[in-house]
Amino acid sequence: MSERVTREQFEQAAFDALFSTWDPDFVGTPEGADAIDEVLYRRQQRAEAHAVKWLSRFLDLPNSNVIEIGCGTGAASIPLARVCRKLTGLDIDAHSIELARLRAVYHGVHDNVEFMAVTPERLLDAALECAREVDVFVLYAVLEHLTPAERVHYLRAMWDSLPAGGALVVIDTPNRLTWEDKHTAWMDFFHMLPDEYVCDYAGRSPRPFFEKTMRGLDQANFREQRYRWGLGASFHEFELALSEKLDEIVVADGLEQEMIDLFPVGEDEVALRKYFLSRGIAQPNGFSRAVLNLILRKAASPSERQANATYNARSWERERIRHFPSVSPLGRLWRRFAATPETEGLRRDLRHARKLANERYAAIQKMERMIRERDLQIQALDERLHKPTGPGGS
Repeated sequence: MSERVTREQFEQAAFDALFSTWDPDFVGTPEGADAIDEVLYRRQQRAEAHAVKWLSRFLDLPNSNVIEIGCGTGAASIPLARVCRKLTGLDIDAHSIELARLRAVYHGVHDNVEFMAVTPERLLDAALECAREVDVFVLYAVLEHLTPAERVHYLRAMWDSLPAGGALVVIDTPNRLTWEDKHTAWMDFFHMLPDEYVCDYAGRSPRPFFEKTMRGLDQANFREQRYRWGLGASFHEFELALSEKLDEIVVADGLEQEMIDLFPVGEDEVALRKYFLSRGIAQPNGFSRAVLNLILRKAASPSERQANATYNARSWERERIRHFPSVSPLGRLWRRFAATPETEGLRRDLRHARKLANERYAAIQKMERMIRERDLQIQALDERLHKPTGPGGS
């Protein structure tokens, strides 16, 4: 493709590279069109607006070499490449890598990004071969697609390859300990079902073509195929793989505002967090989220380990006060004075202020969407004005 790529050229090239390989019965539906838009645009917009900003708060990305394993079509890679020193993306799907390269051209990101298609057997080895100067490993919506043995192997190998101060990032991986399967079947408890029930129960899923897909899986390797489609992870993989006290290496637990905005807290997450608290589960708070979003950094000193442990303890203390206010001194103090007329008035004012802030945020988001649409219209008009005319054209 040329250096100057229009939106239409990008979309057509993307269809030729990837979407033409999809089930044509699905592509022709409104759900298929929505899935294409999700892959091409919305996924990248979310990564740029939330995940990359979150990472930038905790990592020195401008001076970091980043390796993204399972980069897919580059939806997160391009926003990351814009702010890091170098990004290398690897994936086992050659069609997705072709689209990732097209995406880089379309967005004008060339100098510091490289995409590689490798075989499944070579994925980790190829990443480690690129890791001689790695600072950050990223698994964005990837860990849930690995088998249990692969998860432990990948996490351990990446962690061992990192220098002191290097980081391992896991984003958008469902937590197997929650009740709702938001990732694969879009229904409650489905991920807990035994393999024998999956095909017969899949017809109850609201996800388009889901039953057809489940019945089409290789029955000889059905369990592995379920993992390839996506089954959640939990703190157990990290404990087995890293042999570290997780509260000493987790530097961000996904409860920061950027990731709360991206993955709002739901009922099943609240229930799991309360269970962690009542049972005294000694793991970082992030492992009680319905979706795991974690930054783990290889501590360079005992003081850094202590700082991380303090961060995670404070995160849990905030949740303890929120859910069990009577168990802490601050909570008891809050309960003692919460019911006074003065504090009730302050709480009403606070609720009103929050409502106004939410309305203002929604208005800003709407304005940003309008600005983006206007920019696209201006870009399309500019392309038409500068489009070369054919022989005899004016």
